[in-house]
Amino acid sequence: GNGVLYTFNAAGQLTGTNVLGPAKYAWGVAAAGSQDFIATSTGLLSDSLDSQGNFTGTVFNVGAVGDTYRAVATSNYLPGTVFAAGQDINLNTIIDEYSTTGTLLNEYSLTKNAFVNYSSLAFGHNGILYALDAGNKTVDRFDAGDGVEYGPTGSFSSSNTYGAVGIAIYAAPEPASVLALGLGVVALRRRFARKQK
Repeated sequence: GNGVLYTFNAAGQLTGTNVLGPAKYAWGVAAAGSQDFIATSTGLLSDSLDSQGNFTGTVFNVGAVGDTYRAVATSNYLPGTVFAAGQDINLNTIIDEYSTTGTLLNEYSLTKNAFVNYSSLAFGHNGILYALDAGNKTVDRFDAGDGVEYGPTGSFSSSNTYGAVGIAIYAAPEPASVLALGLGVVALRRRFARKQK
């Protein structure tokens, strides 16, 4: 069968479909500037999508032919790069760092480790890349700014999660910062009220 990429607008309405071709199944999409990167069963594809979800130029494969990518992520902290996780043609578990022009910059590889299978990537603060290994219910942390090739800098368990399939990172202020901001607003309102009298 053919893999299909569906695009939706902010209201959730289908705006476009694009057939990727025989045996190309999309697992994830990430944007870097005006480029879109699509993790597929036959490699990493790149191009721009218009508002209707159609490719606007030549679709090109990024990376080695035969690699299977399950996840892709980009970060504003590391402009001009895209990270993809999956397996190479030799069944090694990999996280690859590419330039947006398609040059392989770094690679983390676990030699034929069938027990690790990264299915989702997400960026946190300062170029920290998180990789979900859903089968083992763990999330590995990589310092993508220093290079993914050095391997994980830590990990944590998601064992209380049933059937995790993806991860997302959200920036949330710590309680002390929220309290300080709130006290600042109260002080400004009191000061403004005194000036009004």
